[in-house]
Amino acid sequence: MSCFLKTLSLLLSIASLSYTKTCNLDENAEIAVTEAHNKYREDIAKGKVLKGSGSRSLFALKYDCIHEALAATPIGDACENLGMQGPLKSLSKSYNFESYRTPSNPADVTAYYQMAVDDWKVGTESNKFTGSTNVKFARMVNYRAYEFGCTHKYCADNKKLAIVCLYNSELPAKDADKDLWEAYATTKGCTKNSTCKLVKDALKEIDADLVGACDTSTGLCVTEMKETPPTTTTATPSTTVTTQPTTTITTNSNEKMTDEIREHIITMHNYRRANLAKGSIRNGKEGNPNCPTAQNMYEMRYDMDLETEAQTYANQCPTKRSTMQGENFQKHSSITISYYDAAVEAIKTWWKQISTNGINAQMLYTQTLETKTGSPNMFTQVGWAKSYKVGCGISRCTDGTVVVCRYNPRGNVYQEYIYKKGTTCGACAKECKDGLCPAPAE
Repeated sequence: MSCFLKTLSLLLSIASLSYTKTCNLDENAEIAVTEAHNKYREDIAKGKVLKGSGSRSLFALKYDCIHEALAATPIGDACENLGMQGPLKSLSKSYNFESYRTPSNPADVTAYYQMAVDDWKVGTESNKFTGSTNVKFARMVNYRAYEFGCTHKYCADNKKLAIVCLYNSELPAKDADKDLWEAYATTKGCTKNSTCKLVKDALKEIDADLVGACDTSTGLCVTEMKETPPTTTTATPSTTVTTQPTTTITTNSNEKMTDEIREHIITMHNYRRANLAKGSIRNGKEGNPNCPTAQNMYEMRYDMDLETEAQTYANQCPTKRSTMQGENFQKHSSITISYYDAAVEAIKTWWKQISTNGINAQMLYTQTLETKTGSPNMFTQVGWAKSYKVGCGISRCTDGTVVVCRYNPRGNVYQEYIYKKGTTCGACAKECKDGLCPAPAE
């Protein structure tokens, strides 16, 4: 075996055991390409792509750093597509390739990744792999895929940008009469965990510790680690002024907040706030107009004092938000989800509120908005223009994992505007960074 193959084999062995994030793709691009894939898979699951052909067992794709690293293999020196060469042939994977002419190496490749996903949506007339006419579509929506990674390369000599996304499963033979997803005429996506276990070959032997669970907010299945009974100890009850009902105790855990998690919390907040400020977020259900652009959306920064407060409350294993204003709360049912993934999924859940329950056109926070059924009041805190500091705490409890984030200045104040409508960055004192105003100095 060559040195390269030995190295690759070792890398894959490590990857099967490790979930450390060491990706090189810009985080904004990673978030954008992941959300673009999963929004399309959500539309498939809910029968919006092929009428009468939804799915209750289609998995959301999870971004994976090892697949990102391997995705560079098919890109040639001139940004040409070299095909499924070398070690990729024996790894039971598939990939999509796209290239674009551009006069210079783009500083921000996010738009190109989104464009590539749109270009791969060709051949949606059937949920079967029919060959070259729908091969890119098939790779992107294949029910066996649940992990992927992407990379790009700019070739200055021919002014070309090449993009590759590599998926963890190969396609069935085009003549195998195999569906790309398990179709149901009346389904609107998964509604319970049991349907996420129907497609047994979606989970490979190398991932024996993974099981499927239903994310009812999207109708997609997600992969979770199998839960094992934790070693627990009786915790000393916490006493603070923000005590709320608790039904569990904290478990022994060596996990803790890391700078990597803190940085990603900030990246996710600012990416979403920038999109909101630029008018790219739909206000409510499909068919509604987007939220208006924002003049005064601050760029956020991480605050350790707020983290301490949030962690103190999270350690109580609460079942809901505290009485403290300027707080978001999420409890995951899993006791094995990593702290990194727990934070990511919490922020995604808060932000998704706006996609099903909109806000008044004035962007005014009112008691009616706060108390209505399905209020998007965690979305409004993430998107509150004047909030520019955030700190979060995460705690492992006997029946789940708690995520708490606290914000300052606090949001969700009655009769105040979530943000000031108008030209993006119109109220910034000096500069504007991707739709966001610089936060006040300490």
